[in-house]
Amino acid sequence: MEKEKINQMFVIIVIMVLLIFVVVFIVSTLLSSKEDNVDKLQVKFNQIYSSDYELRAIDDKYFIGSYEKNIINVIIDNNGQEIYKGNENIYYENIYKTKNDEYIIYNNIDNKLNVYLFDGEKMETLYNLDNVSYIKPVIYKGIDQEYIVCFVSVVNDDLYIYSLDNIGMKIIDDVSLMGDQINDNFYYIYNDEYLVVKNKEEKMGVIDLFGEVVIDYKYDNILNTYNNSFIVLDDSKYGIIDEHGEKLLKSSYKAIYDFGNYYIVVNTKNKMALYNEEYDNLTGFKMDYDSLIPFDLRGSVRSVMLYKVNGKIVVVNNYLEDVNKTEYDKHDFYIISGEDIQKEIEQIGFGCGNVVYTYDDDYKIKIYDNYFETILEYKLNNVSKVEDILLVGNNLYQVIYYDNENKLTKVYIDNDGQERDYDLGTILFDKTLYTGFIKEEDNLLNLTMYDKNLEILDTLEGKYIDNVGDYVVVDNSIYKIVVV
Repeated sequence: MEKEKINQMFVIIVIMVLLIFVVVFIVSTLLSSKEDNVDKLQVKFNQIYSSDYELRAIDDKYFIGSYEKNIINVIIDNNGQEIYKGNENIYYENIYKTKNDEYIIYNNIDNKLNVYLFDGEKMETLYNLDNVSYIKPVIYKGIDQEYIVCFVSVVNDDLYIYSLDNIGMKIIDDVSLMGDQINDNFYYIYNDEYLVVKNKEEKMGVIDLFGEVVIDYKYDNILNTYNNSFIVLDDSKYGIIDEHGEKLLKSSYKAIYDFGNYYIVVNTKNKMALYNEEYDNLTGFKMDYDSLIPFDLRGSVRSVMLYKVNGKIVVVNNYLEDVNKTEYDKHDFYIISGEDIQKEIEQIGFGCGNVVYTYDDDYKIKIYDNYFETILEYKLNNVSKVEDILLVGNNLYQVIYYDNENKLTKVYIDNDGQERDYDLGTILFDKTLYTGFIKEEDNLLNLTMYDKNLEILDTLEGKYIDNVGDYVVVDNSIYKIVVV
């Protein structure tokens, strides 16, 4: 009986072992098949539209066909269908998406504002306004979206607000608009409900889009944030208040940099701390603030930048050395995880885009992985400025820099720090499976799509080439990038 049990156990064990072998074999076969399929994937440009129009992309949903520059003759969708063909030529100065995913098309000719709405099927005139001077669109600039909010103009020192919903307007006496970021042609705001304005006494307040005062005119400076709050300057110190004027962070700081869901706050002892959107101090004031650029709440030039890499936050102080030609002894490069500052790196330059890298004053480059461990080191010679470093293939990097004669130069290096002989051009788009490089050859633009092993997938050539999403416009044709 005992022997029978032993035999049964032996048979069971043999069967289990065989099952394990079968499972391993099946999994291995599936993985191998998957790898083979990936290797056999073909990516190509599939033409979806061609005509004698000059083509331009609005976004990855719609394209404009024109016989004359900045004239809309036809609108094509991303299936290559002509969904709008106007009887009259519509001149456009610019086109912006609305909050409702429609499109505002406008022009301002001889102080006459003409505004059209395209809803994806039809075009209609919203309004035409005569005798409009210096009118500009107000654009909400969010973390991952951008759309038009209204139009504004200043007439005799009064602010005129033109809504997108009707032809009415609101006039606010004796104030001027202070965009959170100002461009020559439009105003950027970081909150789509409120406008920061300044009165004749040079004091700033906040109004809504109907002209109602939300925060009284009593601050020396105000900036909208993405969190429905405002950074304010009060008695030479910065703080944060909500739309009711209640203090979220008292005005006692030397500087506050807004980065969407985070803030860099600088105290009077020139130390920085990272705050979250709940205004909690995550790190304590442990990071050095050593800016040689005067703090400007509205300034596009910032000495501090913030990035997120692999779930970790990178804070860089004095990052604009090459941009504003100011020589710094070092950059402060802090890597934060949770509430801990995990690593501090002191370098002259850095990058946190496609590749994380730093370089010292001898232009010795270090490239890091997503865990901030050094992958390779490479010494550049005859260089005046590092422009960027990009991962362009499996373990291949494109180093873009200006030499001592200010000539833009590219060199390709592998993970061993060895130079490779390539001339790929400039990246037009970069996807998981493929990368598109564009360069000029014989007075034509050549677009070549490579896989990550730098095998050529497909090519296009033309006088004009543009990419948006998975679509490429080449002269009079639209192509979709397809995987087959």
